[in-house]
Amino acid sequence: MITFKIYDNLNQPKVQEIISYLYEKNNNLFFQSNLFLNNCNNIYLNNKSKIYIILLFDEEKPILAAPVYIEEKYKIKILKWLSCETIDFNITICDYKILYSNFDEINVIFFQALNTLSYDLIKFDKFPEFVLRNKNLFLTDLLSKYSDSYYFDSSEDLDNFYLNNTNSKTKQTDRRKLKKILSEKKLNLEKIILNKDNFESFEELVNLKYNQYFSKNLKSFNPNKIIEFYFNIIIKDKKNFSLVIHKMKIENTDLSIIFGIEQFNYFYYLIPYVPNTPVFKYSPGRFHIKELIKIYQKKKMNVDFTSGDENYKKNWSNCSYDMNYILKMNNLKGLPLYIYFILYYRLRKNQTLKKILHFIKIK
Repeated sequence: MITFKIYDNLNQPKVQEIISYLYEKNNNLFFQSNLFLNNCNNIYLNNKSKIYIILLFDEEKPILAAPVYIEEKYKIKILKWLSCETIDFNITICDYKILYSNFDEINVIFFQALNTLSYDLIKFDKFPEFVLRNKNLFLTDLLSKYSDSYYFDSSEDLDNFYLNNTNSKTKQTDRRKLKKILSEKKLNLEKIILNKDNFESFEELVNLKYNQYFSKNLKSFNPNKIIEFYFNIIIKDKKNFSLVIHKMKIENTDLSIIFGIEQFNYFYYLIPYVPNTPVFKYSPGRFHIKELIKIYQKKKMNVDFTSGDENYKKNWSNCSYDMNYILKMNNLKGLPLYIYFILYYRLRKNQTLKKILHFIKIK
């Protein structure tokens, strides 16, 4: 029999113990580790929002943990998944075998738990269709697609993929640009496994990326929060993933920098940056991605570009899957924001309308 319990403190030892148990026993994704969730709560939510950790049990055995919180906008209570800008996927921490064999019952019990909370509107987002190639069966009846997520499956030969998916003109342009970049100098690739002694490499990357966004008036982020977030993770010894920076350079000049996370047989591509060098116009980032895929293909690891509509993600991926959201009213009080969010998700491809909705500043 599946039952639930709800805790209102993420830092309770019992909650931390159960999340760690589910995470470590079932090979869950790092985005839902205690390290990520605790930092998200402490840094981005500042422990101000009302957090609930919904735990499901099969008899006495924990099988699923779902961290949610309530945010109030215009006196409307919105139930959200515990997340922030450093978390790309919102997923349960769970025993996947039990989830797959009992997903209908689990979904019913989960909503029974939600119905004990006081909220007007559910807004969950960043729900991936697949998690480590496993179909995500959690709340599938309520999911609506709003974007795609892309990855390169290393089982396909990269050279064949490039030949079959790149037109002749682009191939010629690539050869010309690469020749310009090299200019008879050797191209070097460097991999930095981040730790507390070399963390300044990450700080520099984040600040460079922020300044690039700021100079172009692009939607930005808080660099100090991202740096604090990852520093708190770096200093922890016990983790089943690695934070790495890849650099492509000529002599001592960085041409392209990519930050990501290695876990299991995946590299998650998270923060790219192409410095303004004399060869910037020759697209060094494009060649760096190709070299990066080659590196991980030799290790039989896939490169996951995560969600986003950037062309380079589509161009260098041979697989894609849906990114989904859930919007559900609990009462009529949630109707105004329900309409707003429906418009936001359905019109987000229209850049003019998207700017108008961003101007209103409801997230």
